[in-house]
Amino acid sequence: MADVPAVDTAVRLTERISREWPNAITAGVLVEELGLNRSTCYSILRTLERAGWAATRGDGRGWWPGPRLLGLADDRREDATAALVLPELDELSRTFGQLAFAARRDGDGWTVLARSLPPRGARLTVDVGDTVAASPALVDVDLAWSAPQDGAEAARRTRTRGFSEARDPRTGLNAVCAPVLDHRGRVAMVLCVYGQPSALTDQALRSTGARVRDAGRRLGERLQARSALGNDLSRHAVPRTRTAG
Repeated sequence: MADVPAVDTAVRLTERISREWPNAITAGVLVEELGLNRSTCYSILRTLERAGWAATRGDGRGWWPGPRLLGLADDRREDATAALVLPELDELSRTFGQLAFAARRDGDGWTVLARSLPPRGARLTVDVGDTVAASPALVDVDLAWSAPQDGAEAARRTRTRGFSEARDPRTGLNAVCAPVLDHRGRVAMVLCVYGQPSALTDQALRSTGARVRDAGRRLGERLQARSALGNDLSRHAVPRTRTAG
Protein backbone atom coordinates (compact mmCIF):
# COMPACT_ATOMS: atom_id res chain seq x y z
CA MET A 1 0.00 0.00 0.00
CA ALA A 2 1.39 3.39 -1.00
CA ASP A 3 2.09 6.03 1.63
CA VAL A 4 -0.07 9.15 1.78
CA PRO A 5 2.42 12.01 1.24
CA ALA A 6 0.80 14.51 3.63
CA VAL A 7 0.52 11.92 6.40
CA ASP A 8 4.10 10.79 5.84
CA THR A 9 5.30 14.40 6.07
CA ALA A 10 3.27 15.01 9.24
CA VAL A 11 4.82 11.93 10.85
CA ARG A 12 8.34 12.99 9.87
CA LEU A 13 7.78 16.50 11.21
CA THR A 14 6.36 15.20 14.48
CA GLU A 15 9.27 12.80 14.95
CA ARG A 16 11.87 15.46 14.20
CA ILE A 17 10.26 18.03 16.52
CA SER A 18 10.05 15.42 19.29
CA ARG A 19 13.73 14.50 18.96
CA GLU A 20 14.70 18.14 19.46
CA TRP A 21 12.66 18.55 22.65
CA PRO A 22 13.12 20.24 25.12
CA ASN A 23 14.67 22.66 22.62
CA ALA A 24 12.69 24.24 19.81
CA ILE A 25 13.48 23.74 16.14
CA THR A 26 12.82 26.35 13.47
CA ALA A 27 10.72 25.73 10.39
CA GLY A 28 13.73 26.60 8.25
CA VAL A 29 15.75 23.76 9.75
CA LEU A 30 12.82 21.37 9.27
CA VAL A 31 12.50 22.38 5.61
CA GLU A 32 16.22 21.89 5.00
CA GLU A 33 16.75 18.67 6.95
CA LEU A 34 13.62 16.91 5.71
CA GLY A 35 13.81 18.24 2.15
CA LEU A 36 10.32 19.75 2.26
CA ASN A 37 8.59 22.43 0.27
CA ARG A 38 8.42 25.49 2.54
CA SER A 39 4.72 26.15 1.94
CA THR A 40 3.84 22.49 2.54
CA CYS A 41 5.91 22.44 5.72
CA TYR A 42 4.19 25.50 7.18
CA SER A 43 0.75 24.23 6.20
CA ILE A 44 1.26 20.88 7.93
CA LEU A 45 2.85 22.51 10.99
CA ARG A 46 -0.23 24.71 11.39
CA THR A 47 -2.46 21.65 11.06
CA LEU A 48 -0.43 19.88 13.75
CA GLU A 49 -0.65 23.00 15.93
CA ARG A 50 -4.45 23.17 15.66
CA ALA A 51 -4.64 19.50 16.63
CA GLY A 52 -2.35 20.03 19.63
CA TRP A 53 0.51 17.91 18.26
CA ALA A 54 2.90 20.84 17.73
CA ALA A 55 3.29 24.27 19.33
CA THR A 56 5.06 27.53 18.58
CA ARG A 57 5.38 30.96 20.16
CA GLY A 58 4.79 32.61 16.82
CA ASP A 59 7.91 34.77 17.06
CA GLY A 60 10.31 32.76 14.93
CA ARG A 61 11.84 30.91 17.87
CA GLY A 62 10.76 27.55 16.52
CA TRP A 63 8.47 24.60 17.13
CA TRP A 64 8.20 21.99 19.87
CA PRO A 65 5.77 19.15 20.77
CA GLY A 66 2.24 20.33 21.50
CA PRO A 67 0.29 19.58 24.70
CA ARG A 68 -1.59 16.59 23.26
CA LEU A 69 1.63 14.93 22.15
CA LEU A 70 3.39 15.62 25.43
CA GLY A 71 0.36 14.48 27.39
CA LEU A 72 0.37 10.99 25.86
CA ALA A 73 2.85 9.73 28.43
CA ASP A 74 2.28 10.26 32.14
CA ASP A 75 5.97 10.91 32.75
CA ARG A 76 5.81 13.88 30.36
CA ARG A 77 2.85 15.55 32.05
CA GLU A 78 5.05 18.36 33.36
CA ASP A 79 6.16 19.06 29.80
CA ALA A 80 2.54 19.16 28.65
CA THR A 81 1.77 21.68 31.38
CA ALA A 82 4.75 23.81 30.36
CA ALA A 83 3.55 23.81 26.74
CA LEU A 84 0.13 24.96 27.94
CA VAL A 85 1.57 27.75 30.09
CA LEU A 86 4.20 29.16 27.72
CA PRO A 87 1.88 31.20 25.45
CA GLU A 88 0.47 33.07 28.45
CA LEU A 89 3.96 33.72 29.84
CA ASP A 90 5.17 34.94 26.46
CA GLU A 91 2.26 37.37 26.25
CA LEU A 92 2.95 38.72 29.74
CA SER A 93 6.67 39.06 29.04
CA ARG A 94 6.04 40.87 25.75
CA THR A 95 3.42 43.16 27.26
CA PHE A 96 5.47 44.31 30.24
CA GLY A 97 9.00 43.69 28.95
CA GLN A 98 9.88 41.74 32.08
CA LEU A 99 10.56 38.20 33.25
CA ALA A 100 7.44 36.03 33.52
CA PHE A 101 7.48 32.52 34.97
CA ALA A 102 5.28 29.81 36.43
CA ALA A 103 6.33 27.98 39.58
CA ARG A 104 5.02 25.16 41.75
CA ARG A 105 5.66 24.87 45.46
CA ASP A 106 8.38 22.37 46.35
CA GLY A 107 9.07 22.23 50.07
CA ASP A 108 10.29 25.61 51.25
CA GLY A 109 10.97 26.86 47.73
CA TRP A 110 9.27 27.06 44.36
CA THR A 111 10.30 25.09 41.27
CA VAL A 112 10.12 26.90 37.93
CA LEU A 113 7.93 24.99 35.45
CA ALA A 114 8.20 27.43 32.54
CA ARG A 115 9.51 30.92 31.91
CA SER A 116 9.66 33.63 29.28
CA LEU A 117 12.32 36.32 29.05
CA PRO A 118 12.03 39.71 27.35
CA PRO A 119 14.44 40.39 24.48
CA ARG A 120 16.58 42.54 26.77
CA GLY A 121 16.66 44.29 30.11
CA ALA A 122 15.80 41.43 32.46
CA ARG A 123 17.74 41.93 35.67
CA LEU A 124 16.68 38.55 37.06
CA THR A 125 16.70 35.37 34.99
CA VAL A 126 15.62 31.86 35.92
CA ASP A 127 15.66 28.54 34.09
CA VAL A 128 13.16 25.72 34.05
CA GLY A 129 13.87 23.45 37.01
CA ASP A 130 15.44 26.21 39.12
CA THR A 131 14.26 26.65 42.69
CA VAL A 132 13.33 30.22 43.56
CA ALA A 133 12.99 31.52 47.08
CA ALA A 134 9.53 32.28 48.43
CA SER A 135 9.15 36.00 47.79
CA PRO A 136 6.51 38.00 49.73
CA ALA A 137 4.17 38.03 46.73
CA LEU A 138 4.48 34.25 46.31
CA VAL A 139 3.85 33.70 50.01
CA ASP A 140 0.79 35.97 49.95
CA VAL A 141 -0.80 34.02 47.10
CA ASP A 142 0.04 30.66 48.65
CA LEU A 143 -1.44 31.60 52.02
CA ALA A 144 -4.51 33.27 50.53
CA TRP A 145 -5.68 30.04 48.89
CA SER A 146 -3.93 27.34 50.91
CA ALA A 147 -4.10 28.66 54.49
CA PRO A 148 -6.22 31.84 54.59
CA GLN A 149 -6.64 31.59 58.36
CA ASP A 150 -2.92 32.33 58.79
CA GLY A 151 -3.41 35.91 57.61
CA ALA A 152 -7.13 36.49 57.51
CA GLU A 153 -7.29 40.14 56.43
CA ALA A 154 -4.37 40.02 53.99
CA ALA A 155 -5.63 36.71 52.59
CA ARG A 156 -9.12 38.12 52.09
CA ARG A 157 -7.72 41.13 50.22
CA THR A 158 -5.53 38.96 48.00
CA ARG A 159 -8.38 36.57 47.19
CA THR A 160 -10.69 39.49 46.39
CA ARG A 161 -8.21 41.05 43.96
CA GLY A 162 -7.00 37.70 42.64
CA PHE A 163 -3.31 38.63 42.84
CA SER A 164 -0.60 39.93 45.13
CA GLU A 165 2.18 42.44 44.57
CA ALA A 166 5.21 43.23 46.70
CA ARG A 167 8.85 44.26 46.58
CA ASP A 168 11.19 41.27 46.79
CA PRO A 169 13.84 42.25 49.37
CA ARG A 170 16.36 39.73 48.01
CA THR A 171 16.35 41.06 44.46
CA GLY A 172 15.02 44.58 44.91
CA LEU A 173 12.50 43.88 42.15
CA ASN A 174 8.77 44.43 42.14
CA ALA A 175 6.81 41.20 41.81
CA VAL A 176 3.23 40.40 40.87
CA CYS A 177 1.88 36.88 41.44
CA ALA A 178 -1.46 35.19 40.79
CA PRO A 179 -2.64 31.60 41.28
CA VAL A 180 -3.59 28.94 38.77
CA LEU A 181 -6.21 26.83 40.52
CA ASP A 182 -6.89 23.16 39.87
CA HIS A 183 -10.33 21.51 39.72
CA ARG A 184 -10.39 21.32 43.53
CA GLY A 185 -9.73 25.04 43.92
CA ARG A 186 -6.19 24.48 45.15
CA VAL A 187 -3.08 26.27 43.92
CA ALA A 188 -1.63 24.18 41.09
CA MET A 189 1.02 26.78 40.27
CA VAL A 190 1.64 30.51 40.55
CA LEU A 191 2.27 32.92 37.68
CA CYS A 192 4.75 35.71 38.40
CA VAL A 193 6.04 38.82 36.68
CA TYR A 194 9.24 40.30 38.12
CA GLY A 195 10.49 43.71 37.04
CA GLN A 196 12.72 46.59 37.97
CA PRO A 197 10.85 49.31 39.92
CA SER A 198 11.76 51.83 37.23
CA ALA A 199 9.86 49.74 34.67
CA LEU A 200 7.30 47.89 36.79
CA THR A 201 6.38 50.93 38.86
CA ASP A 202 4.21 50.97 41.95
CA GLN A 203 1.49 52.68 39.91
CA ALA A 204 1.64 49.96 37.25
CA LEU A 205 1.42 47.06 39.68
CA ARG A 206 -2.38 47.00 39.85
CA SER A 207 -2.91 46.86 36.08
CA THR A 208 -0.10 44.32 35.78
CA GLY A 209 -1.69 42.25 38.52
CA ALA A 210 -5.03 42.24 36.71
CA ARG A 211 -3.38 40.88 33.55
CA VAL A 212 -1.50 38.19 35.49
CA ARG A 213 -4.71 37.29 37.36
CA ASP A 214 -6.65 36.91 34.10
CA ALA A 215 -3.89 34.75 32.60
CA GLY A 216 -3.99 32.54 35.70
CA ARG A 217 -7.75 32.15 35.43
CA ARG A 218 -7.55 31.16 31.76
CA LEU A 219 -4.87 28.59 32.52
CA GLY A 220 -6.89 27.26 35.45
CA GLU A 221 -9.87 26.70 33.17
CA ARG A 222 -7.69 24.83 30.66
CA LEU A 223 -6.04 22.68 33.32
CA GLN A 224 -9.43 21.87 34.84
CA ALA A 225 -10.82 20.97 31.43
CA ARG A 226 -7.82 18.73 30.74
CA SER A 227 -8.26 17.03 34.11
CA ALA A 228 -11.97 16.49 33.47
CA LEU A 229 -11.22 15.06 30.02
CA GLY A 230 -8.61 12.71 31.46
CA ASN A 231 -11.04 11.47 34.11
CA ASP A 232 -13.75 10.98 31.50
CA LEU A 233 -11.42 9.01 29.24
CA SER A 234 -10.34 6.85 32.18
CA ARG A 235 -13.95 6.02 33.06
CA HIS A 236 -14.75 5.03 29.49
CA ALA A 237 -11.48 3.35 28.58
CA VAL A 238 -11.64 -0.13 27.09
CA PRO A 239 -9.91 -2.59 29.45
CA ARG A 240 -6.62 -3.84 28.09
CA THR A 241 -6.66 -7.48 27.07
CA ARG A 242 -3.82 -9.51 28.51
CA THR A 243 -2.13 -11.58 25.83
CA ALA A 244 -0.28 -14.81 26.22
CA GLY A 245 3.47 -14.93 26.07
